[in-house]
Amino acid sequence: MTEDYSQASEAETNEFWDEKARANKDNPSRAVGVDDELRTRCIENAQRIVVGRALRRAVSSLDGKTERVLDFGCGVGRWLPHLDANFDAYLGVDISSEMLDIARKNYPQSKFSRLNNFTIDAEDTSFCLAFCIAVLHHNSYVNQDALIRELSRVVRPGGQLLLLESKGARMCGSGRIFYSRPVTDWIETVESEGFRHVETTGTCYQFADRIFAKVFSRAVARRPLMYRTSIFFDSQVMPYITPMLPGRFHERVLMRFERSSA
Repeated sequence: MTEDYSQASEAETNEFWDEKARANKDNPSRAVGVDDELRTRCIENAQRIVVGRALRRAVSSLDGKTERVLDFGCGVGRWLPHLDANFDAYLGVDISSEMLDIARKNYPQSKFSRLNNFTIDAEDTSFCLAFCIAVLHHNSYVNQDALIRELSRVVRPGGQLLLLESKGARMCGSGRIFYSRPVTDWIETVESEGFRHVETTGTCYQFADRIFAKVFSRAVARRPLMYRTSIFFDSQVMPYITPMLPGRFHERVLMRFERSSA
């Protein structure tokens, strides 16, 4: 691996995620999460709440025309159990062969495909909905642009695109694994590829944890009872509250777009 993950070649990026999958075969959620299992479950639940609401609105906007759905950066297939059952077909795409092996084992009835040379194995305009959850910000800005173009290619006119990505100033540097953009930058980049911005929802995974640390000190906030309490608030309560807070409190942003007809 190169030191700077997001500047790695496609083969090196594949190996990075393959290593995570191999190290967590008995606990697939850890393969796509953080080292702290409690915090991983917290993040997953917070994502399910925010993304779940946006998915329902996206499906509603399709007027029942839910032919094919694309799970881009599917990893181990963690979103499959939460998808609306009225999609006619599902395709999960990921760069990691090992992640896809786990997904195929867990969901043998579903179809998965490996991203090859930043190309999705699908015809043009073949999906009514594509969603990409915490994936693009793990890539360099050049690769983000290429992947957004590829998503534009496969989403049909009138189709929906959901992105949940890291929000913040552009940053580059050795060893970085998050390449954030300002919200306006994300929106302008996606719109330049033929989408219309529909809605944005901000969220934060560790709001209660940070408040506890500020009020009680980090050492106290990490005591088991205090930590589990902050985890509960961050996973069960704050996902409903943080979208209503000012943007400066948001560390992630959920964006929904509609593919232009022209």
